[in-house]
Amino acid sequence: MDKYQKNPLLVGILALLTLLVGAPGISAGAQELQATRLEILVQDHHPFDTLPPLIVELTTQDGRPLPGQVLEIMLEGLYHARVRTDAQGQAALTVPDLPSAGSYMITAVYPGSADYQPSRAKTKLRVGSTEIQIHTVPSLIGVEFSLEGQKVRSGPDGIARIHVNQAGSYQVEILTPQVETSRMKAVFQRWEPESFELSRK
Repeated sequence: MDKYQKNPLLVGILALLTLLVGAPGISAGAQELQATRLEILVQDHHPFDTLPPLIVELTTQDGRPLPGQVLEIMLEGLYHARVRTDAQGQAALTVPDLPSAGSYMITAVYPGSADYQPSRAKTKLRVGSTEIQIHTVPSLIGVEFSLEGQKVRSGPDGIARIHVNQAGSYQVEILTPQVETSRMKAVFQRWEPESFELSRK
């Protein structure tokens, strides 16, 4: 009879050693993937037609920047862009034209690599209205205008200011075509231009 069969404990130890040494995919030198952290830096309440770039930052959990990594950015759940981090672990993203003021969901995704775990970040981008200015030449105070039902008067600087919440074509109407003071009389002849398109600058 074989000597190993006489000792069940020895047989069990040999089988365990065979499993540890010969099993595929198990290596004593395997390195654990490092955890990562994504952060989206936004500046809220900018007008929807003059948005600054968003900054996305990728670091390890202890704050070490991860350069040269590819991130995927989604706007309202739809793919928008792919960006690469710089030496500081940051990537700048130009926000596309937004049709109106409101809140928009921004998502950043890091798929991971051979050394680092994947990570994801979400944030709400809150976008404000934009201001339309109507200038009177020469500067006149108290001239009343109407834009899409909103009424406004020019101030001491001769400028009437109206806030709008979305891009589009707007028709401006003057409600006081003639202004008369003790020193002068002004009659408006025409607009320049007569209508305008509000869009991303």
